[in-house]
Amino acid sequence: MERNVEKTKSLIEGIIEDLAQNTPITKVFNKVQILANYLQNDAFTVWVQNERMGYTDVHQLPEYRKTNVDILVDGISGRYSLTKYPIPNGSLGNEDLEKAMRVYYCFEKISNLEPFREKPEGVSFLVLPAVAYPTIGKIFPNGEIHVAYHKVPNLFFAGVVDAVNSKLLDFLLKLNKEMEFDVDFNMINKKTYIDMVANQTINAGVVNMGSGNVAIDNSQVIGGYNNTMPIPIEWKEKIRNILDEIDKIKEEDDADKEDIAREIITIKDELEKENASSSIIKRAFRVLKSFKPIVAEKAIEYGIEQIIAMI
Repeated sequence: MERNVEKTKSLIEGIIEDLAQNTPITKVFNKVQILANYLQNDAFTVWVQNERMGYTDVHQLPEYRKTNVDILVDGISGRYSLTKYPIPNGSLGNEDLEKAMRVYYCFEKISNLEPFREKPEGVSFLVLPAVAYPTIGKIFPNGEIHVAYHKVPNLFFAGVVDAVNSKLLDFLLKLNKEMEFDVDFNMINKKTYIDMVANQTINAGVVNMGSGNVAIDNSQVIGGYNNTMPIPIEWKEKIRNILDEIDKIKEEDDADKEDIAREIITIKDELEKENASSSIIKRAFRVLKSFKPIVAEKAIEYGIEQIIAMI
């Protein structure tokens, strides 16, 4: 074997040993990032980057980072005070919307999740964006929603770390086994083989459609940058509500307010179409997330993430 192949194999074996010894995954990923640079495989590199830095595109989010959750609220209903009151299944009126709202999408970087591996007991209550409150509030006609939550078992977060650990180990074991048979990793079959292993392990159940990765397990695949599909009226209402909030704070930043206004117009124009392009709307929202006034408003930033996930 040539020197660079020996270095790659040594690095792979070192990471396998770290994983077997339950070395903290964040420390392991320092070596994994170096390995990704050696392998030059796009799928593996993107996955490593997403896990280290956190996901920004819901279409690249693996299935192990999604889970069905309960919705709870604090508020008032008539004369009664509500604290962590569970919203019954099927009570929100729109089956598709309710299904979307009851899924938690975990975008967090792996380092933020690792502590749950040591303490997986209990639950976390994650505040839903204000744009979700009008829909939930419809079941309390004589009341008011103060805060709405996703109830997420901490065991789920621990499971995300375990899934990352397992996928990485599976990928490296398969790669290392093939290198034992003196595969010439300097020849053209290097890329073909690594692509195959990555698709069997890291990207199992995900298909690349050009504009991102779309999960294909028991779901309809919608690919391509300019896909159009009907957006429910309730979702359009939520999007317009959060655009109104963004419009209010854009004046705080003279340098960016024109750019913010342009993205708002892009989204509003798209919403007027019968079959709005979710890709265009999501792209505009991702641009909006980069501006300082919006980054400073965590509720709005989280609301944008939820909208991106829902559409």
